[in-house]
Amino acid sequence: NLTIPDSLIVDSWKIGETEQNVGTLSNNKKTLSISNLQLTADSLELTVHCKAPNSYGVTVKQMLDDTEVTETANLPATITIKKNGTDDTVNWSSSDDNKVPEATILRVIIQEKDGYELQSVSCNGREQTTQDTQGGKAFTIDGVHAGVNIVATFVKLKEYTVTFSVVDTNGDEAGGTNGTLSATAERKGKTYDGFGNGSTVYEGATVTFTAEPAKGYCVKEWQINNQPKQNYL
Repeated sequence: NLTIPDSLIVDSWKIGETEQNVGTLSNNKKTLSISNLQLTADSLELTVHCKAPNSYGVTVKQMLDDTEVTETANLPATITIKKNGTDDTVNWSSSDDNKVPEATILRVIIQEKDGYELQSVSCNGREQTTQDTQGGKAFTIDGVHAGVNIVATFVKLKEYTVTFSVVDTNGDEAGGTNGTLSATAERKGKTYDGFGNGSTVYEGATVTFTAEPAKGYCVKEWQINNQPKQNYL
């Protein structure tokens, strides 16, 4: 194992006088792995050349459909970029303080704000596949070797109001509901806490209604937007 100072990265190496760059260098250019050596002598002569890494800028654009969002208060998401598996972050919003050393490994975490959904994200023109994490959606850049340009595109979700009630069969007289109706809602695993009559949901949500007839009664029919629906059970 070779210990490389934080201020340097491996540039090249050789074994003896002729074996150039035999082995594998990690993406962060800090760990050199050499296996299946065929030694002709009792010792290994390994020469490693290190260099100070170049620095590259990291920029992030947030798009709403085809329009770039620049006002901080209106950004569709919070985007955090962590360096080398630590909590040290890149200040990508500053053109004066957005540079990272060559070979830095970046973890990009995208936290969508309410009402917005990530459609796609690219790095230097190449679309990235994100993984769902506790903190949002994320992907990794395995070693920076040029300027990093991240573009995240979002869509604004439509919002709908949900109202529901039990038909009162007695009109103005007391009683007549003969049961209760409740509802819950969720969207992509996120539950709408405190959901009730008059609550709003974003498009794509699932609303589950539960009817509880009073003793001696059963559900006669369901109406969706004032239209009887016999097959919504």
